[in-house]
Amino acid sequence: MLPEKLSDLVTTVQKHDLYVALIQQLNKDLIKANIASSFPFSLPPEILYNDLSGLLKTLMESDFRRYLNLLYIIDVPENQIKAQEETEVQELSCKVAILILQREWQKVWFRKQFS
Repeated sequence: MLPEKLSDLVTTVQKHDLYVALIQQLNKDLIKANIASSFPFSLPPEILYNDLSGLLKTLMESDFRRYLNLLYIIDVPENQIKAQEETEVQELSCKVAILILQREWQKVWFRKQFS
């Protein structure tokens, strides 16, 4: 079961000592999507979330194709995106940021468990 709130997700990631790995995975996927942004490993979780939300909002408004490509590369399930009922770009970008962080968390957790 994935944590749904940012605070629960952060607690879980930090409990497993995988916060840096989560940011590494996110940065790796941003590079794959040809997005010239990266997040420093020292970034506090709330700032990471805010910055990621802002990046998503910018992509939604100015380069929707790249936004979709990022979701594909990260492998956020399409049904989770479609389940979001928000019509405001700001609110939607915040919810999608959580979905992205959840998916990146899954990747690093599975990698740790099965390596």
